[in-house]
Amino acid sequence: DNDHGEYITKNQILLGKKTKMFGTFNEMIASEDFKKVHAVAICTPNHLHVPMLKAVKNKVVLVEKPPCMDKEGWDDIEKNIRKDDTVFVVLQLHYHPEFYKFMALASTQGPHEGSMVIRVCRDETYWKSWKGDKSKSGGVLFNIGVHYLEVLTSAFGDATEVEVEVSEDRISRGRISFGDNHFDYHIEITDNVNANTRHIQMDGQKFQFSTQDSLAQEDLHLKVYEEIKEKKGVGL
Repeated sequence: DNDHGEYITKNQILLGKKTKMFGTFNEMIASEDFKKVHAVAICTPNHLHVPMLKAVKNKVVLVEKPPCMDKEGWDDIEKNIRKDDTVFVVLQLHYHPEFYKFMALASTQGPHEGSMVIRVCRDETYWKSWKGDKSKSGGVLFNIGVHYLEVLTSAFGDATEVEVEVSEDRISRGRISFGDNHFDYHIEITDNVNANTRHIQMDGQKFQFSTQDSLAQEDLHLKVYEEIKEKKGVGL
C-alpha cells in the first residue's frame, strides 16, 4: 500500500541494517535467500493469507488465524494447498489451561448448554488500520471471535445450525448449535477499557480465557513458535 516504503524503512531501523527487506512477498519468495529458509510465518492482514499460502512451497508454514475469510477462500485452500503435517495455524488458545478444562467437560455426556462472551477494548487506531477494514480483516467474527468459535468446533465438531441476531462492525451476536449442544455467542469490540472479558460458560461452569485487551498478555504465542520448530501445532 502507500505506506509500504515507510514501513520497510522503519523496520530496517528496528531490526538492523543486516535484515533483508523486500517490496512484496512474491519478490521475497523468488529470491535466492528464500531458498535457504526452512519455516515461514505468515502474519499479514487476513485477506493475504490464502494467496501467500498458495505461493509458499516446500516450507514449514505457520499462518495466523484465520487461514481464510470465506468459503471461496477455503475452497481455494482445498484445491491448491497441501494439508499435511507442515502447515499450521496460530490458535494459541489450544495451550491455555482453560482450554483443557473446557475440553474435559465437553467430553462428558451431554447435551451441553452455554454461552460465549468476548468483549475487547480497541481504540481508534484499530479502526484506522487494516483491522478496521472488513474486506481485509473479515470483521469482528474473523478477527476476534475466530479463536473462541474454534474452541467450540474443537470440542463438538462442525456447527449444525447458526442463528445470527446481530451482525455489525462492532458486534456480532447469535446462537450456534452442534447437534444437541447449544451456545449463545456475543462478540464485541468496545471503547471501554474496563469491559474486557473473554469467557465461555458451559453447564454452569465459567472458563475465563482472559480479562486483558490482548491474548499476547498470556504469552501463549511463545508455545506456538516453540512447537513449529518441531513441526508440531494445530494443523490446517
